[in-house]
Amino acid sequence: PSVAAGLLPRAIRKLSESYPGITVRVFDGVGSTVAAMVKGEQVDFGISSQTYGDRELTSHVLSMDRLCAVVATDHALAKKKSMTLLELARHPLILMLKDSSSRQIVDLAFNREGLVSNVAYEATYGTTVAGLAQAGLGVCILPESMVGQIRLHQLRIRREALTRRIGVITRAGRSLSPTAGKLRQMLETVALADSKTAR
Repeated sequence: PSVAAGLLPRAIRKLSESYPGITVRVFDGVGSTVAAMVKGEQVDFGISSQTYGDRELTSHVLSMDRLCAVVATDHALAKKKSMTLLELARHPLILMLKDSSSRQIVDLAFNREGLVSNVAYEATYGTTVAGLAQAGLGVCILPESMVGQIRLHQLRIRREALTRRIGVITRAGRSLSPTAGKLRQMLETVALADSKTAR
């Protein structure tokens, strides 16, 4: 969903400017849903975090997306610029559900550090997670690509690189239709322009 809100609309706009009349249908979903739709050939391709070890899927990296801690602007932690995982473990956390790529990265990071996360709330979509944080119910961990779209205070997570690779995911051995191929090219163009701007 975070990619569908940012990178994808800009790519579709460029596609429609270059090829008027092309129609694109967008289905939002967390990583596991996207992978299932690609495998089931319900969609031409998906945009999600990288899927490792799944021989039914191939992926091509578009961008890197770092996860960060996020709190309401009036939260006590809003005075800070960064936190460690150890510090995060001391606060009630608001996380995506376990089937999201963001949550899997967070859980792996806590496990690697031998820490137990204090999960107070879980939700399917980042907008709901952000809303719970906005209400002051805890600290949420979200992709930076999503945080720019909401009015919350962002904290960098120190000492632990919580990043995910966002890519175009296709069914192994399947070629894209000409239209889907054009959209993939536009996604790559927009992602490349974003990476140059971020430097």
